[in-house]
Amino acid sequence: MLTAGVDFYCAIGDRDYGMRDFSVRDPDGNQIGMGAALNHQP
Repeated sequence: MLTAGVDFYCAIGDRDYGMRDFSVRDPDGNQIGMGAALNHQP
């Protein structure tokens, strides 16, 4: 995605709240976020 010139608002990463997610901005400035739950074993 970086080579395509995507503007990352928030880089891909594992979050303290149990998600792996990221956010990008489209050419109109809209923020688009995507993520998935991390399955942590106790």
